[in-house]
Amino acid sequence: MITDHLWFNNTKAFQAVDLEAGDVVEFDARVTPYEKGYQGYRQFIYKPITRDYKLSRPTKVKKVKEAKKS
Repeated sequence: MITDHLWFNNTKAFQAVDLEAGDVVEFDARVTPYEKGYQGYRQFIYKPITRDYKLSRPTKVKKVKEAKKS
């Protein structure tokens, strides 16, 4: 997957592998669309609703490579 950002929840599966900044992980997940943008009624706020995607229901989470410790 090539992307500039990715959203997913820090579930128990991720917490169980004790991740630290720089670690490389591998997991399976489902791609779920969601709507983002302002959904209120104020006329002066212009943030149109758009569709974005996140990963949900991660499984088989494993640490592939640990971060280099300095």
